[in-house]
Amino acid sequence: MHTLAAPNLLTYQGRIVKSDGSALEYNNVSFLFEITNNTGSCVIYREQKNGINMTNSHGVFDVPIGAGTKLFPSSPTKTLLNAFNNSTTHDCADADNNVAGTYTPAVSHTRLLRVQFHDGTGWKLLTPDNEIRTVPFAAFSQSAEKLGEHEVSDFVIKTGIPTCNASEFLTWNGSSLSCAAVTGASGGTVTNVTSANGYLTVTNNVSTPILTVNVGTSANTLAAGNDPRLSDARTPIGVAGGDLSGSYPNPTVAKIQGYDVASSAPTNGHFLKYDGAKWLSAAIGMNDVANLNSTLNSYLLQTTFDGYVTSANCAAHQTMYWSPVVGFQCQAINVSVAGDVSGTIGTVTVNKIKGVTVDTAGLTAGQVLKYDGVKWTPAADSSNAGTVTNIATGTGLSGGPITGTGTISLADTSVTAGSYTRANITVDAQGRLTSATNGSAVNLATEVTGALPIANGGTGATSLTANRLLASNVSGSAVVPFTCSAGQYVSFDATGLMICTSLPTSSYFIQNGNSFSAAATLGTNDAYALNFETTGTTRMTIHKDGYVGIGGAPDNTAGLMVMAPSATKTPLIVNSPASGKSEIDFLRNGTWLGTFGFAVGATNDFYITNGTNADIIFDTNNDEKVRLKADGRFGVGAMDPGNTFQVGPWDAQAAYYGMFAGSYHDTLGQAQYVGNWRSSGYWGLGPLSSTADNTVRLGNVSTAKGDWRTTQDISLVVGGKVGIGMTTAPTANLDVVGVTKTTGYSIIDSTAPMLMFSESDTSGAGKQFRLVLDAKTLRVDADSEGDGNFIPYLNPLTISPNGVTTTALETNGLALKPGSADHVYMSIYARTSAPAVRSGYFGYPNAGTNRLVVANEIDSGNIEFLTTSGGVGQIRMALSASGNLTTAGTVNGASDVRLKKDIHTLDHSLEKILQLRPASYHWKDPHADPRLQMGFIAQELEKIYPELVTENESTGLKAVSYMNMIAPLTQALQEFYREVLAKFSQNDQRLEKLESQMADLQKRNDELQKQNTELMNYLRSQNEKTQRNPASRR
Repeated sequence: MHTLAAPNLLTYQGRIVKSDGSALEYNNVSFLFEITNNTGSCVIYREQKNGINMTNSHGVFDVPIGAGTKLFPSSPTKTLLNAFNNSTTHDCADADNNVAGTYTPAVSHTRLLRVQFHDGTGWKLLTPDNEIRTVPFAAFSQSAEKLGEHEVSDFVIKTGIPTCNASEFLTWNGSSLSCAAVTGASGGTVTNVTSANGYLTVTNNVSTPILTVNVGTSANTLAAGNDPRLSDARTPIGVAGGDLSGSYPNPTVAKIQGYDVASSAPTNGHFLKYDGAKWLSAAIGMNDVANLNSTLNSYLLQTTFDGYVTSANCAAHQTMYWSPVVGFQCQAINVSVAGDVSGTIGTVTVNKIKGVTVDTAGLTAGQVLKYDGVKWTPAADSSNAGTVTNIATGTGLSGGPITGTGTISLADTSVTAGSYTRANITVDAQGRLTSATNGSAVNLATEVTGALPIANGGTGATSLTANRLLASNVSGSAVVPFTCSAGQYVSFDATGLMICTSLPTSSYFIQNGNSFSAAATLGTNDAYALNFETTGTTRMTIHKDGYVGIGGAPDNTAGLMVMAPSATKTPLIVNSPASGKSEIDFLRNGTWLGTFGFAVGATNDFYITNGTNADIIFDTNNDEKVRLKADGRFGVGAMDPGNTFQVGPWDAQAAYYGMFAGSYHDTLGQAQYVGNWRSSGYWGLGPLSSTADNTVRLGNVSTAKGDWRTTQDISLVVGGKVGIGMTTAPTANLDVVGVTKTTGYSIIDSTAPMLMFSESDTSGAGKQFRLVLDAKTLRVDADSEGDGNFIPYLNPLTISPNGVTTTALETNGLALKPGSADHVYMSIYARTSAPAVRSGYFGYPNAGTNRLVVANEIDSGNIEFLTTSGGVGQIRMALSASGNLTTAGTVNGASDVRLKKDIHTLDHSLEKILQLRPASYHWKDPHADPRLQMGFIAQELEKIYPELVTENESTGLKAVSYMNMIAPLTQALQEFYREVLAKFSQNDQRLEKLESQMADLQKRNDELQKQNTELMNYLRSQNEKTQRNPASRR
C-alpha cells in the first residue's frame, strides 16, 4: 500500500506590526507553535522554529510548521500530522513539556493553532488562537497513511497470499505466508463447545465460541483472592524449589542466587562470605575491605604514637602539634585573657582585683595590698589579722584572758579626763600618761626670738620696709623689699627676673595727653585691625584696610559704617553752631558735587542739591520711582518726563500709574485739580460739593485753592447725568444748555420727536439731516439742497422694531468703516427685556487684526447657519461651543485639474500609514467636547506627513487636516490590495496543486478500498467454505 496524500509541513503566514505602527524587521525571530484541542485546554503538539530573518520583510513572514524543533510529544512516532487524528487518544503537555493529562477527541473536533514569537526583547502571544480548518485536516484522512487506525504494515498484500487447497490453512514463517495441511491431533473442526459446570460459560458455541471463567465469591464461581468461603489460612505444602530445599511449610534456604550456602552453623560476629564456590561463615579480614591496607598505611601505630607523645614532654600550659620534620612538638596555648588579667596562657599577669588596679611599686617582704581609695598599693599589715585562741592582758589592761570573745579595756590612770593647753605631761615606760597638768600660754613677744626662716613658713627677715613690694633675695633665703625709681615701672626680663624699666614718655600716649613736638601716629604696623573700647566693649574698629566701623564691624563696601547703639538711638547726628550750616557735602576726587541738608545758615530750608547739570533720582527697592530733571521737569515713574510734571512712562504699561486727590473742602466742595493761563481766572476739576462726592464737576474756580465760582463760564457736571453749559443740576442723562457748534454743524433742540443736524446755527437754514421718530420707526432723511425740504425717497437708513433697512444712494449698502479707530465691528445683544451685556459681535475687534471674527459670547452658545427651503427654515451648519462643526450636507473642496499644478502620484503610503499611531484622548479645555475623541497627535503625524499639519502663528498650536489624509489612506489601501492580491495568487497556485494531489489521493484511496473489499470478501468466502466442509471430508 502506498499513498502521497499526507504532506509533512503546514504553512503559517502573516505580518507583525509593532505598537507604534512600524513593522517588525528583526533578524533573528523565533516562533513557538502549539496545536491544541478545540477548546484550547490541551496542548497536543508543540514546536519551536528559530532563526527567522525578517530584515526588509516589512513585517511579513512565511514559516513552515513541522520544520522546527519538536518539543512535545517526545515520542518520535507521534508527528505533527498525528495531532489531527480524531481516532486516538492524545497526551496533553504542561509548560515544561511533560504529560499532564490526556484528550480523547470526538469525530467532529477541530484544532486550534496558538502562536508566540520572540522579537529579541521577549515572547509575544498572538491572540486569539486560530482555528485550523479544512486544508490542514487533509493531512489526516481515512486513506492517507493509515486505514482507520491501522498502519500500512498491518495489511496483507493480496498478491502475497498463496492459493491453498481444501482443508489447508495459512501459516506465517516470519517472512511469508504459506499453505499447510491439518495433521495429527490438530486436525478436525470444532462444531460445538459446551461447559460441564457453572465455572465456565460458553457463548457462540457453534461458530466463534467465547469462553468465560466465572470468578466470584458465590457458588459455582472460582475463588477470587481472600474468598470468605476459605475459612482458614492456606499453608503451602509440597517440595520447595529454587534456592529453597526441603518441603513446605518449613523449607530451608540452601542457596542465594543459585549458589550454595554452607551447612555448618555460623560463628557469632561473622558474616556470609562468598569464596568463589559457595557462601561461608567468615570473619572480616584486612583484605575484605577494599583499599584498607593502603589507607591504614598512612596512620601511626598506637605504640609509635605513644612514643611521640612521650618525647614531646609538654608542660601544663602547652599543647602538642605535629611537625613532619621532627615529629610531635609542644607550643604554648596562647589564649587571650582579659578583665583583671593580661598576657597569654603561661605568662598571665594579674593587673587588677575586682577592676581596681594593683600597684606593686616598692613591694617588699611582709607587706600586704591595701586599698587607698584609688588602687591597691603595698603596705605593712597593721591589723595583724588572724585567728587568736587566747589573749592575756598585761599591766594597764583589763578584761583578759580571752579564749573566745570578749573586750579588752585600758585601765584607768591618775590622769583626769579633759583637754589641756600647753600641758605638763608624764609618760611611763609603756608610753602611758601617768600625769597631766595645764601650763601657761606661749608669749610670742618674749618666748620667740630671731627670724623665722622661709623653710618654716616665715620671711627670713626680722623687719620689713613700709609700703614696699616684697620679693625673694638673690639666694631665695629671705624676703626683701623691691623698689623702682620715679618714672619707672616693673617689668620682667627674658629669664623671668623682675626689673625696673623707665617710662618712654616720647613714644606712648598717656592719660591727659603728652607732647611729641611732631605729628603723632596711633595704630598697628601689622595686618590687624585697631579697636577702641569702653567698659570692656569694642566701640570703634579701624579695619586693616582702612574701613571704619562705629558701633559694629566695618563694612568693606563703605569707608565708614555707623551702627546705632540701640533701637531708640540715632546712628549719626550732624550738628552746627547757631546760624551755621548743618549739611553733608558730597565730593568726588576732591571736587564738590552736591549737598544734602540745611545748606544756608540764615534759613531753615532743607536742600537736596545736585551741583552738576544732572538729575536727582529717588529710588526704592533698587528701582527708580521719581526723577527730577536738571531742567526742572518732574517725573513720577517717568525717567524722561515730557512736561513739567508727568506721572508714568510713555505708551501702554503693565503697571498702574495715575494721580489721586484724597480730600476736598468739608462744606463747599472744591476743585482738587486746578490750573489757569492767567492769574485772574482758574479752571478746576473735582467734586461738586461736600455731599456730592459721586458728582464730578469741570468748571471755574475763584482761587488756586479750588473754591467753585458762583457764576460759570464753563460747566460740565458728571454724576450719573451729564450737564453741559449753565447748569449744575442736569435733568437728563445728557443736559446741554444753549447751542452747540461743531465746526459749522449744530444740534438744534425741537419740540418735535426728532433730532436735526444742520450746517447753520439758524433753524431751517443750510443743508441738514434729521432723525425722525415716526409711528415707532426711527427714520433718517436729509435736506441736501438746504431749502427745508426733506426728500422721503432719499432716506438712507430706517431703524424700526423689525430691524435695520438700508436704501443705497448709489450701489452701496450698509457700510461699517473704522475711520480713525483701530477696529470696527457690530455688537449684538440677546433678545431680552433690557439687554445690558453684549451677546456677540461680527467684525474686526482687535487693533491691526487681519481676522474677521464671528463671535457668540453667550456661555455654551452655538453659531448656526440656516437656510429656508419650502418656506421652512432649517439649520444647515452649526459650530458648537465645544468646537464641533456639524453640517446637514457634504463638504466639498475644489479639485478641478485646471486649478492644480505639480501633480504627482503618491508612493510608499502603506509604509507611512503603518507608522501612524491612531489614538483616543480627551480635550484639556474644560469647555470643549467632554466625550472621548479619536484621531492623531499633530506632533507625531508631523514627523511622517508634515504637509497635513499646520501651526497657528499667534498661539503656536498645531492642527491636522483630516480631509487631506484621504489621499494617502487611499493609496495605502491600493498598495495593500496589490500585496494581498499577490499573496492570494500564490495561495491559489498552492491550493490548485493541493486539490490536484487530493484528487489523486482520493483516486488511490478508492482503489485501495476496492482492493480491501475484495480481500475481505475472499477471506470471508474461504472461511465459510471451510466451515461448510465436515471434518470427514478434510
